[in-house]
Amino acid sequence: MSKRRVDLSGDAGDGLTHNPFAALRPGSPQPGAPGPGAHPTAGPEPVGGEREGASVLAGSDWLVRKERKGRGGKVVTIVSPRAGETEARLAEVARSLGQRLGTGARAKGDHIVVQGELSGRVRALLEADGARVTVGS
Repeated sequence: MSKRRVDLSGDAGDGLTHNPFAALRPGSPQPGAPGPGAHPTAGPEPVGGEREGASVLAGSDWLVRKERKGRGGKVVTIVSPRAGETEARLAEVARSLGQRLGTGARAKGDHIVVQGELSGRVRALLEADGARVTVGS
């Protein structure tokens, strides 16, 4: 007695009624692609906080340095404004940096503490936002 083979390609009438891989065949429309006659839509709009952050930091001076002392051997990145900044603005910048770097960042006193040795990445983000950055030791 031989086993009966079932055609799973989805082309035959006695095969599967729904083939989830049918869209992967050459010549078939891509999933999520607009069909014929569909109007292309604009991509996702940029997040408002990032645009506002760029204008908030434009023209400001910041000092970025690494620090290990008093932290159990762990290295953190300290971001200090050159001119006096309000606590609310420091908290906003800390939140933005933490989200964009994917690490912990908080405003503490007159500076921002970013967890990890990320001075290069912090510098690049601040410069992208229009700030002037000095890297210390």
